[in-house]
Amino acid sequence: MDEGYKTLRHSHRIERHTPISDYQHYVERRYGKKAVIEWMIHIALDNLETAHKLAIREYKTPHTKMVVLFGKNGIKKCQFE
Repeated sequence: MDEGYKTLRHSHRIERHTPISDYQHYVERRYGKKAVIEWMIHIALDNLETAHKLAIREYKTPHTKMVVLFGKNGIKKCQFE
């Protein structure tokens, strides 16, 4: 997923990290349904990392830990420490 980083730097995220259905269908056809889940988690983690870097610039003491609890129907609780 990140192989384009060497040449495109952070712009590689536009191609492979945008949750668009065309790329989702490509990932599913090529690698299977489980790969779609991994792809979506990868995107979420990259976005969290970007948000953390922004927080470092904006706040003196940004959060260093986030706990996310999931229920049957989605996120049940999200807590920052």
